[in-house]
Amino acid sequence: MKKAFLIFMISIMAAAAFSGCAQEEKFVGSKDTPGFGYDMQIYQTVDEIKDSSAAIVIASYSSDPTECYEKDEGTGMELYATRYTLDVEKVLKGDLAEADQITFMQTGKPDSDEYETKIKKGKKYLLFLAQKDVSLTGGEIIYDAVGVEQGIIEIKENNKLYSYYDEGIMTKYDGESLSKLAAEIK
Repeated sequence: MKKAFLIFMISIMAAAAFSGCAQEEKFVGSKDTPGFGYDMQIYQTVDEIKDSSAAIVIASYSSDPTECYEKDEGTGMELYATRYTLDVEKVLKGDLAEADQITFMQTGKPDSDEYETKIKKGKKYLLFLAQKDVSLTGGEIIYDAVGVEQGIIEIKENNKLYSYYDEGIMTKYDGESLSKLAAEIK
């Protein structure tokens, strides 16, 4: 009886330990919002996403984002958008400089991850940036992320990375160090 109880307890402990090892499931706004989706390239190499980027920066924001409307270039529909002023901390590619402030936009309202998983206040990010067409922005230079969430990687404690997308090359870097990915970008 004691042996059966011991085997039962070991089985329960093993099941609990292995269930904690499962990878965190991500909500990806551009894929998981009902009735919405982007038809986009899934980047399979660092070179692919790097070559598609006008700039690659480490940045964050401290002032509250604003809600606005943005015309979708593909459909012509007006969608809610979130507009941020980002503080650039480091430039890995592009003509930006450290301490620059840039305008960054994401699809959807600021308080919702529908349409696109939003960056969060007080967090630091590695961003692969595309510049929007200035003929559509009234001449203003505005950036968004390459491949929607594929170009957004949160930098967590101890410079560990967390990608905002669940496919493609960036998932390979989840839990890895910023220095590892930065070396491949250079």
